[in-house]
Amino acid sequence: MRLDRLDLTRYGRFTDRSLSFEPPAPGQPDLHVLYGPNEAGKSTLFSAWLDFLFGIPLRTRYDFRHAGPSLQIGAALSHAGGALDLKRLKRNAGSLLDRYDAPVPEAVLQGALGGLSREGYSAMFSLDDETLEQGGDSILASRGDLGEMLFSASAGLSGLAPQLEGLRAGLDDFHRSGKRSGGLVEAKRALTELERQRRAVEVSASALQKLAREAEAAEQAWQAARGQAEAAQAALDRLQQVAQTLPLLARRARLAAQLEPLAALPEATADDEALAAKIEAGQRDIGARIADRAERCKGLRDQRDALPQDAAVLAAAPAIEAAEALRAEHDAALKDLPRREDEAAEARARIRGLLAQLGQPGAEPGSLCLPEAALSTLRGLLARRSGLQGAVQSSAAETARAQALLDSERAATDDPGPAEEEAALAALLTRLRAQDPAEALTRAERACAEARGRADEGLAALAPWRGTGAALAAQDVPGARHLDDWGRSAEAARQARADAGRDLAALAAQIDRMDAEAATRAAGQGGLTLADAAKARSRREALWAAHRADLTAASADDFEAALREDDRISAALADSLAEGRRAARHQAERAALVGRQQAAEAALAEAEAALADAEKAVERAASALGLPGADLAALRLFLDRREQALAVLRVLQAAEADVTRATEARRAAAQTLAGMLGRPADEDFEALLARAVARTEAAERRREARRRLATLTADLGARQQAGAEAQAALDAWRAKWAKASRDTLLAARGEDDAGLGTLLDLLDRLGAEHRAAEALDDRIAKMQANRQRFQNAKALVLTALGAEAGTPWSAVQHRLRQAQDAARDRDLLDRQLAQEQRQDGVDRHALAARDAEAERLGAALGWTPAEGPLAAHVARCRMATGLRQDLAALEAELQDRPLPQEGEDEESVKAAIGDLRAELDVLRHDTEARLKEHLEARGRLDAVGGDDALARIIAERETLLLDLRERAEAHLARRFGLIAFEAGLRRYRDHHRSGMLARASDAFAALSCGAYQGLAAQPDGKSEVLVALPAGGGAKLAADLSKGTRFQLYLALRIAGYHEMAQSRPTVPFIADDIMETFDDARSAAAFGLLAEMSLVGQVIYLTHHRHLCDIARAVCPGVKVTDLSAPS
Repeated sequence: MRLDRLDLTRYGRFTDRSLSFEPPAPGQPDLHVLYGPNEAGKSTLFSAWLDFLFGIPLRTRYDFRHAGPSLQIGAALSHAGGALDLKRLKRNAGSLLDRYDAPVPEAVLQGALGGLSREGYSAMFSLDDETLEQGGDSILASRGDLGEMLFSASAGLSGLAPQLEGLRAGLDDFHRSGKRSGGLVEAKRALTELERQRRAVEVSASALQKLAREAEAAEQAWQAARGQAEAAQAALDRLQQVAQTLPLLARRARLAAQLEPLAALPEATADDEALAAKIEAGQRDIGARIADRAERCKGLRDQRDALPQDAAVLAAAPAIEAAEALRAEHDAALKDLPRREDEAAEARARIRGLLAQLGQPGAEPGSLCLPEAALSTLRGLLARRSGLQGAVQSSAAETARAQALLDSERAATDDPGPAEEEAALAALLTRLRAQDPAEALTRAERACAEARGRADEGLAALAPWRGTGAALAAQDVPGARHLDDWGRSAEAARQARADAGRDLAALAAQIDRMDAEAATRAAGQGGLTLADAAKARSRREALWAAHRADLTAASADDFEAALREDDRISAALADSLAEGRRAARHQAERAALVGRQQAAEAALAEAEAALADAEKAVERAASALGLPGADLAALRLFLDRREQALAVLRVLQAAEADVTRATEARRAAAQTLAGMLGRPADEDFEALLARAVARTEAAERRREARRRLATLTADLGARQQAGAEAQAALDAWRAKWAKASRDTLLAARGEDDAGLGTLLDLLDRLGAEHRAAEALDDRIAKMQANRQRFQNAKALVLTALGAEAGTPWSAVQHRLRQAQDAARDRDLLDRQLAQEQRQDGVDRHALAARDAEAERLGAALGWTPAEGPLAAHVARCRMATGLRQDLAALEAELQDRPLPQEGEDEESVKAAIGDLRAELDVLRHDTEARLKEHLEARGRLDAVGGDDALARIIAERETLLLDLRERAEAHLARRFGLIAFEAGLRRYRDHHRSGMLARASDAFAALSCGAYQGLAAQPDGKSEVLVALPAGGGAKLAADLSKGTRFQLYLALRIAGYHEMAQSRPTVPFIADDIMETFDDARSAAAFGLLAEMSLVGQVIYLTHHRHLCDIARAVCPGVKVTDLSAPS
């Protein structure tokens, strides 16, 4: 599984923050470094990732900014089954949603996680500085045990070794062979003490009877005194309850008196009271609004009546507006007309000046002006004239120069002769230059020499074997499957031999211990029989009968001695019988152990035979290959080197074939050249190649001379053709000019006249001035018409208003605006009055509804308006209801209380209570004295050891035995569990020893920057321990390393464990939180290199607040993705 995006929508200090983790290119590391200063939220990010995967806990410390129910985390994931885009809310159920807010089963995420729990993920796929330190301490506690270290590193259990040590110490606290303390030893001592107490309990019959009578009499006296005290206490309790009842009866009477004048009122609820208050408030509010509105309407009518009216000007408003629309043009004409008249006069003066320049004074300008199209045509023709004349002159000059160049080239170049056919020779040279047979032969010979040297080295590496490549290839070698089978068989046989040896040693130790225990028990057995026991029992019964008859001290002593002897013989006989049963079980167990021992010996013999068979098979294969005495590793090394040597020999054969082909290609090329050049076939290839090159170069020079003459001839023809075309174009221009200038002042001028351009300019200006003068005359006429239209419209308005002709137009407009404003104000006031009248109707309707609602409520509660306000009536009803409820509650409370008897009032009850309390104190003192006498009598009886004391001792002994049994069973279960776990650790160690240890060794060498060359396993009794190999030689136990080096060792083991786990389950993102706090830059670079290798297997995310680590990560892994958490999102 891979994390593509993490959305911290509302979590901790983050709001709407999204972090993207771009996927790497194929084959590139998937390493991400998240940088941020302290308190930037790195730990929050890891906690958010875990909460997204496994749910936000009920109590979380990340709801300090956003309320708990609003927390939201989102993520985009990719895994083998596809892609997921989900979000997590803080809910008890259904907290996982898709992007459409639809619930998603938790099994979807669990499937992608491969069943990991929160604790499992934190242990196996995360690492921080604290965990790294705990891992180093765990190495110290494990004393370097290889199995424990490999397993704890793979599972992420940094505290495994201390836990195992604690379990072993707990088991040893209960029982360990040869230990003189512990739970089992203490229990045995307690059993011995109980047996001693049982034997110490004794008493005579008469003394026992007397103590029993005294104890019984004391108990009866105590029971009688306690009965009297209990009777007095009951009487006191009744009087105290009566004393509490009397005030309640008085209160009931007061409430009944208060209710009597209100008894006729109906029941009313709090809702009725609230409704009455609401009705009265509504009536007051609506009445006030109606009164206020009447005042407002009167003021609006007064304002409307005070507004002036001007019907005449309002009727003339359309005419005034039409005249106003003409006033702008009138004012503009009045202002602009003098200026336009002056401009027209100036334009006519300029026209007269232009006619004088043209030599046509007094002529009509319109007859001389040319159209725009004609002027444009003439200007274009005039502009092309000089270009056409220049083209004719230039073509003549270029033709002359081309003729001179052709004559010069013919004079300088001899006749090149006819073209020769050298194309075949040139094509052959091109092909030979591309193939380069000489260089190809040189390269092939050099490669052949290199391959021959590597082949000799490969054959020499096969020592002690000697022979040729053909002999090596002809060897019959065992296949990889046979080698793997032999290796597995040998490893299995060694493991079986080790297991059988351990089992034999353990079984032999158990058999020896059982034999020693049996010998000890046999030496301690006596010679008692059942007849001895029966004889002792008969003597005890006879002495008991005599003692009952005599009841003397002598008979008691005789019976005591017989009783002790009978107990001794019974106990000894029971021990003897139990020992017999234990001996039988011991014999059966020993026979079973002997059988297991024989089976283990057979398994050992079988394992040794299997190991010998595997070694013989390897020896036969090695001898067949000429390697006597080689083991499986040497055989594998020889076969690997053999494959390398055969590969090099194949390369040599290919190189020799290349030399042969290159030699043949050079010989064929020399024969072809000799044939084409007419030379002897045995001439040197390089000489033939030089002759061919010289011939082709001479032919190329002749072809170039012919090509230059042909080019110059073609250029001369082109120049001549261009001259003819230029002359034709000039003749065509002359015809067009004559046609365009006909009937104009230009017709009288020659085509080469220099003043033609000036004349065209004057004619152009004359046309422009003539058109401007005509436009000004037209505009002046229109402006005069605009003035007249406004004057006429104004006169009509003044006539309609009855105003004088000299009335200003602004006064008319002011009068119209005043009349329009007054009309608008009147319309606004009318609308306001209508709105107030409508609202008045609504309020009067609401007031009627309130009155009707009051009548309905009053009718239900028996109210009439004559009684006063409805709210006061409802309040009295509520008071009556409350009094009834209080009376009902009092009746319910008095129902279970005792009522006072006749003559019992408050004073008499208080006096009786005081008398009973004094009497009760005396009775309690008497009861306590009787109880003390009873306890003392019972204590004297118990002190001499009655039957209950013996029963107590027996019960305590049985309880102790039951507790001992439970503790022994629990101890055995934990002991067997520890044995099974240690066996699992050994199997895990044996299975992962090679691959995981080798990877951890390489990682440790890198992290220590060469201070250590790796790790190795070293036997230590029945287990193996991990040792570090310093670069200077020797070995160090893992527990003897320095603290910092232990941290590096634990990190190397965790990295190896991650690779090992990635082979058996899908990977999930690995999170590391600033684990390089104690690393220098070199070790940090090595650590980032190892993390980059991890990220080729699965995604790795590193959190840090050290900026320099980002630079180190980029230097070690250029493809790393660095994200700055402090940068704005």
